[in-house]
Amino acid sequence: MKSYAGSEALVNFRLGLGSLIRLGLAPLGSKAAGFHRQLNTEHRRQKGLVIILPGIDGCSSVSDAIARGLSAGRVSFAIQILDWRSSRPWNPFHLTRLQHNRQSARRIADSIDTYRSTFPAVPIHLVGYSAGAGMALFVIQELIARSLESQTGPSPILETVVLLSAAVSRAFDISPLLPCVRGAIWNFYSPVDLPTVGLGTTIFGTMDRKHAISSGALGFYQGNGFDGSSGTQIKDRRGRASANHLHSGILKSIDDEQAFVTGLRQVCYSPRMLRSWNLGGHFGFTNAAFVRRYLARIINAGATPDQRVDP
Repeated sequence: MKSYAGSEALVNFRLGLGSLIRLGLAPLGSKAAGFHRQLNTEHRRQKGLVIILPGIDGCSSVSDAIARGLSAGRVSFAIQILDWRSSRPWNPFHLTRLQHNRQSARRIADSIDTYRSTFPAVPIHLVGYSAGAGMALFVIQELIARSLESQTGPSPILETVVLLSAAVSRAFDISPLLPCVRGAIWNFYSPVDLPTVGLGTTIFGTMDRKHAISSGALGFYQGNGFDGSSGTQIKDRRGRASANHLHSGILKSIDDEQAFVTGLRQVCYSPRMLRSWNLGGHFGFTNAAFVRRYLARIINAGATPDQRVDP
């Protein structure tokens, strides 16, 4: 047992420190983001697909760390990073190009449709970081619009959606998107990130073009303290709706078969996440150690046994 604990601690240390060091390489873009390329093989694609939608940095060591953490967490699906931006420079004006961003959402929806036509029975997951979280929501809107046009009605196309430090307004209505997702839409947010998805989005605007504090800092208005699966408010001991009840409840049970949940699930940053090298700032949720501990378990919760571990 001690040997196992020591091994776990070493893996956590290497992933966490490595992610912090590689943050300094983010300005190099895709030149410093090569790890994920080995994870998009045909063998993996036959099991399922995880699409990572990066922030305004595009494909960089930041999104590559997410792929690294998922791989370390034994996610056996193909992992792909899709750069949705109009140009390569890392700047906040990518947030303002709504028409282009909607076009990118249609392009990503096309790739999902193509993948589903080839592999109709395997799961597809979306992970959106910062502005990429807004892109993930745009993609879901596009998928729902297509299903309505075909008169089939909204149906679960995606398995789970994970939003990290979302540059999306708190008033964005998630409820119409839920029929497109078989599992949950998870929103990881942190008040420590207010300088970026608070002040930054107040100045430059969110992906849905609101000049306001984002859901990546304080969570969506809809769903705070809300248990989407039971339709009831979760109360703390003082009878108040608890916005971060997922720390002590659902996230601890992600190891279990019953961890697959539905609805909107919001997870507020907690100091205990420091153990997974998440410092609470704008890059905290992308640290590979954190991704391995939290996100990989969410994605693996909906996998069948033959999909969980690489051969």
